[in-house]
Amino acid sequence: MIRLNYIILKHNLVFVIIFIFSVFISGCETVNVGYVAPDKIPNENDRDFQVGVVKIVGVFMKDGTYIDLTDKNAKLDITNNPKNIIYNISPTKTKTISLSDAGQIKINIVKGNILVPIAIVGGVVVLSVIMLFLILAGLGHFGKD
Repeated sequence: MIRLNYIILKHNLVFVIIFIFSVFISGCETVNVGYVAPDKIPNENDRDFQVGVVKIVGVFMKDGTYIDLTDKNAKLDITNNPKNIIYNISPTKTKTISLSDAGQIKINIVKGNILVPIAIVGGVVVLSVIMLFLILAGLGHFGKD
């Protein structure tokens, strides 16, 4: 009977650890909204601007209009001069915005921090093992000759 209780306790512990990890893993990402000039859009190669992922979500044009690029897979095309923003208007069609016509670019900066959830889950695992040891020691499973 004691062996069966130990197996049930062990499996419940695994489910608790998985549940805690799934709750805390969602909190490891931070999204900041920023507005930049067209010539100041950061990319992965910028050493001075350490960011995770930069997503272009909108363009304020010089004529006062706003183009929403949320969920349109907007990318900066630096191969042409002047630079352009290319985005999808349908699965097979793309459209281009010249940066010379843009006033400001709205970007989301997504930064990830995986150390906090790993530390929390690691702490839960260590505390769970200590609690299991104390429970088994209280039941008299250690120290018997």
